[in-house]
Amino acid sequence: MALPQLPQDIIDVIIQTIAETSPFDAKQLGDLSLVSRAFVEQSQRYLFRTISLRRLDYKPSSFRLSDNADIKGSAFQDLFRTSPHVFRYIRTWLLQIPWAITGPEAAAIINACTRLQVLELASPSIGEVIDWHTIDPALRSALISQIHSTLLDKLTLSRVKHIPQFLLATFGLFTRLQLEYSFSSHFHSSQPNDAATTVPSKLTTLSIKESTPLLRFFLVHHPSMFSQILEVDVDFGRFNGVEDSSLMGDLLHKVCKIKEFHAILLTNGKFYSVYHH
Repeated sequence: MALPQLPQDIIDVIIQTIAETSPFDAKQLGDLSLVSRAFVEQSQRYLFRTISLRRLDYKPSSFRLSDNADIKGSAFQDLFRTSPHVFRYIRTWLLQIPWAITGPEAAAIINACTRLQVLELASPSIGEVIDWHTIDPALRSALISQIHSTLLDKLTLSRVKHIPQFLLATFGLFTRLQLEYSFSSHFHSSQPNDAATTVPSKLTTLSIKESTPLLRFFLVHHPSMFSQILEVDVDFGRFNGVEDSSLMGDLLHKVCKIKEFHAILLTNGKFYSVYHH
């Protein structure tokens, strides 16, 4: 017997209720999408909202989809080839480098995410670092396009080295920025250079972990980047006495709208937390 046709707004409410239940139950949502074609599109909007491609067991061809199911790299490529429309539903993407998919197809997949709001780029493990210059050129170009997108709200770079300075100049255009164990190439000038940032900074939340050279670069070259910041979380790692004290003082001076400041310091073998409200 055929199921009664429900109004679309009722279907939307059912799916939204399930999707927003914590913790997120992808299996239940997937099962619901099989009930009727009327449930498919709205279910996919939530099922593919977050994509996490992680290297599993350090095998370059294995990844995790949406943190809920394991999927091989080849299956992910098949998904893109057969159902490219689902990539426009992606809002959050965690990508670990190296990625098994390279070349034009990698770029096509990244570029298909036309509504991406959160992008996180990380190495697979603490002991590995991504060299920006050695990322597959097609993939690197696609990542740059996403970073330049006006829709992107949050950027996280974890264990990335040789970040090009032309990208650093755009970091004030995000609302949230998180940098962990990351650094740029050699800095060429000690003079401020806010000209590269042609629109007012939108940055309200800044988190930096053991990436203080980048913090120093932003303070010197792009001080206007700090004009709207409300929350700062800095992990200095091993505290470098007078130099880092001066850096922290400069930071507090720049963030005139700050509501919360937290710094972690390691000095004389002890960790210290510094709060400022």
